[in-house]
Amino acid sequence: MSYQVLTKGDNNDVDDTALYPPGQGYVDRSEIVGSVRGYIPYVGYITVILSERPWLKTAVLSISALVFFLRRE
Repeated sequence: MSYQVLTKGDNNDVDDTALYPPGQGYVDRSEIVGSVRGYIPYVGYITVILSERPWLKTAVLSISALVFFLRRE
């Protein structure tokens, strides 16, 4: 028995049928590579916040580097 699935990208309002070959409405389960191991909601917002505020990105990277060099044995 072969399952067919309809895929949808992250944070998209529409499904991925535009990426399928013409006339194909679903994807066979055997064609899907990868699997979900877990779900962490809102973790992508960290990237958005750091992209919108370059000073914050600089601060986070500076603090990370400082901690790395001070804790190094």
